[in-house]
Amino acid sequence: MTTDAPTAAAPTRLRRVWLPRLLALVLGGGIAAALYVPARSWLASRETATEKAAIETRNQTIEESRSDLFKPSSGPPYALRPKIHAGARLETDSLGLRSPELAEEKKLKRILVLGDSFAYGFGLKEGEPFSHVLSRRLLGVAEVANAAVSGYQIQDIAAQYLRVAGAVKPDLVIVTFVNNDLNDSEDIDEKGNVTGMPLSRLPDGCYAGDANLQRIGYASWLRGVDLTRFMRVQYAGNEWLWRSVGPFARGRWKRYEAELARIRDDAKARGARVVMFSFYPRQLGLLEACAHLDVPYFDLADTLDIGAKKNQLEWDAHPNAASNRHFAERILRAIAWTKVVAVPGVEPLEPETLTPELAATLERESEKYARTELASWIAFDTGAKPGRLGQLVGGIEDRNGLLGARAVALLFSPKKDPKLRIQATAQGCAPPRTLEVRLGGVDAATPFELTGARSQIVIDVPDAALERIEGGCIVEVDVRDPAVAGAPPAEKRKACCARMVRLELE
Repeated sequence: MTTDAPTAAAPTRLRRVWLPRLLALVLGGGIAAALYVPARSWLASRETATEKAAIETRNQTIEESRSDLFKPSSGPPYALRPKIHAGARLETDSLGLRSPELAEEKKLKRILVLGDSFAYGFGLKEGEPFSHVLSRRLLGVAEVANAAVSGYQIQDIAAQYLRVAGAVKPDLVIVTFVNNDLNDSEDIDEKGNVTGMPLSRLPDGCYAGDANLQRIGYASWLRGVDLTRFMRVQYAGNEWLWRSVGPFARGRWKRYEAELARIRDDAKARGARVVMFSFYPRQLGLLEACAHLDVPYFDLADTLDIGAKKNQLEWDAHPNAASNRHFAERILRAIAWTKVVAVPGVEPLEPETLTPELAATLERESEKYARTELASWIAFDTGAKPGRLGQLVGGIEDRNGLLGARAVALLFSPKKDPKLRIQATAQGCAPPRTLEVRLGGVDAATPFELTGARSQIVIDVPDAALERIEGGCIVEVDVRDPAVAGAPPAEKRKACCARMVRLELE
């Protein structure tokens, strides 16, 4: 009987203990299933809210800095306001330059510094930028005027030079370089003024890097454009742009050289000398531009790693005060080499010469980068987040509405004669949408019709589009959506029906 007791009690135990537990589990699963979609939506909204708050915080910081900006009647699209007196934060002279007021009568040699946030001294207090250090070192010998402004790119730098050169009367012009100074936007009028392209035009055909977005954002803000959704910044292929990989990148270097020539030619007419000082590692495009224009080139070489945390601001990647003191010593040696200003006791720094050996070395470095960093495929979603964004330049859409009609990808293939396969999904296309596919080095466009949920095209890559390097080749692909390009800014998102796009060399 004792052996039967547990058996008889089992159904009772099942009803009293396990059945309620099982029922609770089933009900819990049902409730969880019912709550899954709302919970996922809530989490997504929380993520969006957090992201929005971060964007708003950054916008507020940038707006505060914009209070020091104005739109000059000629020259760049924005500049620092003249005679700002903000104590240790910022002081400007009557021209809006971050440097002491120049003497009414020119008795000393004058040095004019041009550039972007690195030369301006972003995040630094008065007295800390390298231009201020140079002023103290050259006291009684030369005056230093700092015309750099954060966010400037090469066309802004050239326009700023032309705006102030007559008043400054420089004997030596120091053009500084940072990689994001590259730009190919056609926003210069017939008088040489940078008009400031509207924000809505930027993604359709311009380099969508951080500084370019900020530059056009500044100009748009000064014209009263609402930038609430603006500062969702997308980085897009900085590396291969400045490494001169692909026709698209080389075209930007041609633009850079043309703008540098504007500075060189005007300075030469005034009897002034122009030199280049780069904060970044040597790159073929910049050295070639300087060689073509006979502009002496100097850089940091291996004396300072600006990417090291110890050399940056505690809260930002820009150089700190100690780095700026190092810059000043290096630039002082370059000044001594020019002999425009006498600098007793300072050993002259010889400029770097672009020899065939150095050019070959830089080309090999670019090719090595292409082989190791560029994939044979790239996929991106124009309705959400792009994939492998480091290879994209141009028109992409983010969650804040910066939608462009163009995307450029750089692909590497170990094959000598690859084919290009493009797949794309479409949503809401009525009538069917036709995209345009252009290959670097080839002018003609290939139409690509999106006919359904998934469309595909295979293109034989002509030899003119193959950039052959050691171990393979590079193909540059430019995909454009004319319907989006022609839509008003407010309608661009609605006009976009091409979703996931995959480019592959096979």
